[in-house]
Amino acid sequence: MRARPERGVRVEVHSVRRREWPDEDKLRVVRESLQPGAVVQAVADRNGVSTGQIYTWRKEILARKIHEAGREAW
Repeated sequence: MRARPERGVRVEVHSVRRREWPDEDKLRVVRESLQPGAVVQAVADRNGVSTGQIYTWRKEILARKIHEAGREAW
């Protein structure tokens, strides 16, 4: 009698490391995206990020600045 090969699907999982961006680089990319006439897609392409990432960084930076301004007001 022959051995039957195992049936089914083999799934291999590899960890994917997220890229960590220094705050200085995030700020540089966001500033570039806010220049008059800048196209966010072009800025994203030049810097190897998605447009969604740039918009997320914008929101994070704005929230941080608002929080800092609120602390200084008290």
